Amino acid sequence: MLAFDPTEEKTYSLLQRLSYKEELKRQATKVLAAAYKGRSHLKKNTKNSRAYVGSIRDFRKNILSFQKTARTVRSFYEGDTDIEILGKSVEGLYDEVTNIKHGMETIQETLNEIKRGGSNTLAV
Repeated sequence: MLAFDPTEEKTYSLLQRLSYKEELKRQATKVLAAAYKGRSHLKKNTKNSRAYVGSIRDFRKNILSFQKTARTVRSFYEGDTDIEILGKSVEGLYDEVTNIKHGMETIQETLNEIKRGGSNTLAV
């Protein structure tokens, strides 16, 4: 199995980041070119023309590819993978659900006391 020593790992990581940065620049160029092409089709033709619809489709394809590459570049710098980000989101949702559950339990206890004791708890 191939294993890098720490300096080789840093070098490899740096080369990957540079490679993805170059790819990000290429993707950004494609997005800008597609946006310009769509704008020029819009000026020349109506919104319903085949050329305009095709240019919008190309723009969407390019922007999605750009976003995917941007996420990859960010993952090199932030250190968090998509799985870690998803895990943090799930943990946040769990905390919110737990807080809601505790609030609902408190409300249920209050309602049970009202049913048992009558209006004594309302005079608080």
